[in-house]
Amino acid sequence: MHHLQIIGLNLIMIKMLMIKNNKNGFTLVEIMVALGIFALIAIPVYMFFSYTTANEIEYHKNVSASRLMETFKNDIKQYSFEECNGFTDANNAPPNTKKIYDEIKSKFSDLEMKIVTENVDEKTIRFTLTVTWKSRGGAERKETSTCVKVK
Repeated sequence: MHHLQIIGLNLIMIKMLMIKNNKNGFTLVEIMVALGIFALIAIPVYMFFSYTTANEIEYHKNVSASRLMETFKNDIKQYSFEECNGFTDANNAPPNTKKIYDEIKSKFSDLEMKIVTENVDEKTIRFTLTVTWKSRGGAERKETSTCVKVK
């Protein structure tokens, strides 16, 4: 009987050693190393994509400002001298310019358009169109275009 008890104890000790040496799971150190390697890869990838996205948004704002200015210049050509006197601000812009501005404004809420009309003399009107927006980092960007309408 005593012999069976020793065999029983030995079997229990063998089972405990087998459980202790079980390699089915991961240790905390292995998990931390894996997370460190993942972070080394994931952080630069994330920064690349966020930088690329910010550049793309900046590019689209630039293109939108240029499109708005080109539309305004083309509109000024189409209207008579007397009609052009009424184009004094963003709300009183030529219809095509106003339409483009509203489209752009729906995409980029920080984009603003300002029209300054100056009667140089009785036969000349100078228009200065300024488009401003916030670039990444919060700096204000500005594009300005000047055109003249002669009677």
